[in-house]
Amino acid sequence: MRTDYSQIGILLTIVVISALSCIFDAYACRWRAQICNIFYRDRAAQRAEHLYKRITARKKTISPLKQSYMSDHFYRPGEDTGDSC
Repeated sequence: MRTDYSQIGILLTIVVISALSCIFDAYACRWRAQICNIFYRDRAAQRAEHLYKRITARKKTISPLKQSYMSDHFYRPGEDTGDSC
């Protein structure tokens, strides 16, 4: 039993629409924060401070094994990578 070409077209259309929806959703989340910062400038600084504290607190709770992996595999600005180039 083979899939009809019209059904393949429908399936591809659904996949493309789903992919575009995911991309749009990702950008919409970024735009929402930027638009809020335009209209609520006083809250933008508070939001940035809250996010900074949340991220730093989360980094402290990462297991030592994950910290070791991350320090070995990810470049952090200000660190010497040992590259000669």
